[in-house]
Amino acid sequence: MTSITIDTRDLRRLQMRFQALPSEVKQRVLTQAMGRVKDMALTRLKRRVSEKINLQQKHIRNFIVAGYDAENIRIRVKEGWMPLRQMDPSQTRKGVAVRFPNGRANYRSAFLADMKSPGVFRRTGSERGPVESLYGPNPANAINNDPELFESFLVDLIEDRMADRVLHEIMRFIR
Repeated sequence: MTSITIDTRDLRRLQMRFQALPSEVKQRVLTQAMGRVKDMALTRLKRRVSEKINLQQKHIRNFIVAGYDAENIRIRVKEGWMPLRQMDPSQTRKGVAVRFPNGRANYRSAFLADMKSPGVFRRTGSERGPVESLYGPNPANAINNDPELFESFLVDLIEDRMADRVLHEIMRFIR
């Protein structure tokens, strides 16, 4: 069994030095650290969501956005189903095929349409009757189905990285 020891004297020294800094320097250091931690959290969240819904990160890039200030990191996942047209579909004899990282999805009797609103459609009625638009996965739905998983990993990331980033930004500012 391994044991982990943390020397709290270093943390106290860091806290004393941080408190001695002028307030505008503290604000700048915290803002820079929050920005970097936000970028790390955003990257890892996109990776997790893409693994969960079996979709490449490039397709969910626009659905997840983040912002920050010196006190908060805000991550917002836009609602909405992914249009199949954005996922490089291809017309086949039997319908439409879409590639996913772990294989292909075939939508039987579907077709690609290039009209005012291009997309992937399937007929719902008679031969020339009404059509329905087909959609792929929803990144927000993946997070809503398992919020504890995503919240816990984001909280762990921020707790693990924030102190390191603040120290790094202080050292960067001092140089």
